[in-house]
Amino acid sequence: MLFPVAVAMLVPKLEIIISLIGALFFSILGLFIPAVVEMITYWEKGLGFLKWVLWKDVLLVLLSLFAMISGTYISIMEAIASENGPSPTTDATHQFS
Repeated sequence: MLFPVAVAMLVPKLEIIISLIGALFFSILGLFIPAVVEMITYWEKGLGFLKWVLWKDVLLVLLSLFAMISGTYISIMEAIASENGPSPTTDATHQFS
């Protein structure tokens, strides 16, 4: 019961940490690992007509890598921007939200 309180006290900007963890682990656990497991499972059984399972899974792996890299980059940039105060870059990205 005290652990969440201790974390909230030690990390004043918890939303930045949450977005960084989400960017890393959603793309890995939600997209990358299921695609790789399906490729491994169906590798010897057959990958379907024109190997559509392979193409779909390769596309998911590339999408997950893009999501992980871009999400991590944005989270790190937000962390840096929150430490330095507002900048033209952060003002432009949050202008429409």
